[in-house]
Amino acid sequence: MSIQLQDLTDEEKYFLAEFSYVDLQHSVPYSQGNSHSIREALDRALMSNNDPAQTERIQSLQVQYTKLTEKFDGRLEDVRIVGYQNTNPIGNATESSKTGFVGYALQDADGNQGYLFRGSEPNHLVDWTDNAASSFTGNSTQLKQANAFFEEHSAGRSGSISMIGHSKGNNLMTSVYLNNLDKDVYAYGINGQPIYWYDLTNEQKAALRGDRYTFIIHEYDFVNALGYVDYVDKVIELKDPSKFVDPKNFKADPFHPHSPGSVAFDKNGDFASEKPHNRLGRQAINNGMTVVHWGELLTVERIRTLFSDPLGLEIAAQISREAFYLLVDTVKVIVSYAAEQLYAAANFVKDQTVAFIARVEKLARGIHEKLKNWFDDATAVVKGVLKTISDLLSGAGGSPAIEPCLSVNPARLTYYAGRLSSIRNQIADINDRIDGLYRRVSIFSWGHLLRADLLTTSSRSLQQNIDYLNNSAQLVNRTELQINGKAQTF
Repeated sequence: MSIQLQDLTDEEKYFLAEFSYVDLQHSVPYSQGNSHSIREALDRALMSNNDPAQTERIQSLQVQYTKLTEKFDGRLEDVRIVGYQNTNPIGNATESSKTGFVGYALQDADGNQGYLFRGSEPNHLVDWTDNAASSFTGNSTQLKQANAFFEEHSAGRSGSISMIGHSKGNNLMTSVYLNNLDKDVYAYGINGQPIYWYDLTNEQKAALRGDRYTFIIHEYDFVNALGYVDYVDKVIELKDPSKFVDPKNFKADPFHPHSPGSVAFDKNGDFASEKPHNRLGRQAINNGMTVVHWGELLTVERIRTLFSDPLGLEIAAQISREAFYLLVDTVKVIVSYAAEQLYAAANFVKDQTVAFIARVEKLARGIHEKLKNWFDDATAVVKGVLKTISDLLSGAGGSPAIEPCLSVNPARLTYYAGRLSSIRNQIADINDRIDGLYRRVSIFSWGHLLRADLLTTSSRSLQQNIDYLNNSAQLVNRTELQINGKAQTF
C-alpha cells in the first residue's frame, strides 16, 4: 500500500495521471481531517457530474481502478486525497479565480505524500496564455499556484514525496520538484511541456537528468518539443497506431499520441513497447547526428518575427493576447511536426487552430482567410529551412557532411581536448552574436541565418568530445601505470 513512485508500476502512475483530469465534487472539502479514497472520490464525482464526457471518463477510471487493485494487490486502496484545488474555467472550479490550475494532494497509510498536477484543458485560451508564459519566460500564474499548493499541503508533513504530471501538469510538477531538491522528492512526467531551461542552475539541470526525475514521451507526441529537453528517459510506442494513421498521409487525431491512454502495458504493469532513443528523445539519423531540437531555436523573440511582415502585423492587430500565445504554441507544434516530415499532421493542426481562433475571437471572414494564408507562408518557409538543414547534415548539394564524432591519436588526447575547448569558446561567442540577429530580421529571411545558427549549436557535442578526450587520457595514464607496476613485479 503506497503512493511512492518507487513502489508503483508505470500502469499505476498512468492511472493517477488520468485521475488528475477528474473534477472532484467541489462541495466536499478535502483535508487531513476529511480525506477520501480514490474510489470514494470517483463515486462522488460521478454523482455530482453533468458533463457526458466527464461521466464517460469517470466510469472508465472506475473500471480501471478495480482492475488495478486486483492486479497489484490493492496497492492504491489506502491512498487518500487530503487536498484539492481547482481553478479551471470550464471545470468544477472550487475557487472564483479562473486561472486553470488544478492540483491534488495525496497521502498513504505510512504518511508518504503524493501530488498530482493536471495538464491543460481543451477549448479555453487561459491555459494557452499560461502555457506560453511558462515556456518562454519560466514564470506564470499557474507555476506560482502549484508551488503555493505544495507548500500549503506539505507543511508539517513527513515521509517521501512523489509527484506526477501530464502535459502542462509536468511543467508545474517540475517547477515544484526543482524548488524542493533538498527534500526526499521524486517526480514522474508524461508527455510534458518542458520547464524553461535557460534560467536553471547547474544543480537543477543535473536533477532533471538524475534518478529522482523521470521524463516519459510517446512517439509522435509534439508537446515535449515546445521547449528544450535533453533528459528523456523513455520513448513509448503507441498501442494502436491506426488512431494516428500513417503520419505522412495524415487522417486521424494529431493529439492521440499525447493522451496517457494511447500506450499499452504488459501483465507486470510495465510499458509493452519502448523505442530506442537518445536523451533528446530523438532517434539518430544516418550520419549519427540527431534531428534538430526546435525548442532551442524557437524562442518567443524569434517567433515574433513571424508577425513582422505586413500580413502578420495585420493579423496581430485583430486578435487578443491569449490568441497570440495560442498561435505561438501552434507554430512550435507545426515546426515540430514538420521537422519529423509529418506535413499532413502539421496542416491538420493549422486548420484546427485557425478554426478555433476564428470562432472564439469572432474574426471577420477576410481575416480568417488571411490567417490561413499566413500559416501557409510560414509553413512553406519552415519546410525550406528544414531542407537546407537536412542537406547540410547529409552533405547534399556538394557541401561536406557534418561528422558526428572525432577520430584522434590517443597520444595527443590532452592536446586535442585543449584545442576543442578553444574552438568551443569561439563558437559560443559567435552563437551569441547570431542570436542577436533574430530580432532584426523576419522569418522570411531566416534561411541563411538558421544555416549559420545550426553550425554554432554543436557546443554540447563538443563538450562531450572534450570530456571523452580528457577522461580517455586519464584512463590511459592510469592503465599505463598499472601495467608498469605489474611489469616491475614480474
